Amino acid sequence: MENLVNIIALLFGIALIGFIVLMVKLFFKLQTLSDQKVHSVLIVDDKGSDLSSMVNYIKSKGFEVDVAANVTDAEKNLEDNEPTYALIDLGLSGSEKDEFDGIQLFKFIFRRNLPTKPIVVSAHPFEKETKPYFEKYLKDVVGDNLESVLQDIQDNYIDKLNPSRNYVFAIADKLEALENAEKSAK
Repeated sequence: MENLVNIIALLFGIALIGFIVLMVKLFFKLQTLSDQKVHSVLIVDDKGSDLSSMVNYIKSKGFEVDVAANVTDAEKNLEDNEPTYALIDLGLSGSEKDEFDGIQLFKFIFRRNLPTKPIVVSAHPFEKETKPYFEKYLKDVVGDNLESVLQDIQDNYIDKLNPSRNYVFAIADKLEALENAEKSAK
């Protein structure tokens, strides 16, 4: 009987040690997950025709998503939340400043040196229509870096009217590519 009690005590001790090891592993796994930053996306678009499907699709890819319908709301969100990415429609309606009011957000991000990566989502071709506006409005903000900034804008430009690619999927692919580039840079 004494041997049986010793065996049970030994088995209980082994199970307790296994349980403690499992809890320590779980603790460190949860700690690692809580340390990982959930990336966020600000969508700046006033039309909203495909907005709900875009928001849902981007959320399904693991991003937190906020929406702003105008420059003022977007600036507040950018300053308060510093999202990882800002998807900016250039042609915001009700513009008093210019045809491409969304460019004001690029100036805002660059002037405040925010960590947000701006990405254009537009129905206007870059080279033919929007590049001159970017040159005009960003020259005084980025100075000698204008060419590299313009190249970065062009590299991350999402054309809403591209007939070969649904722009919501193009956005998701762009965000995934940027995420992968960031991970590989670490």
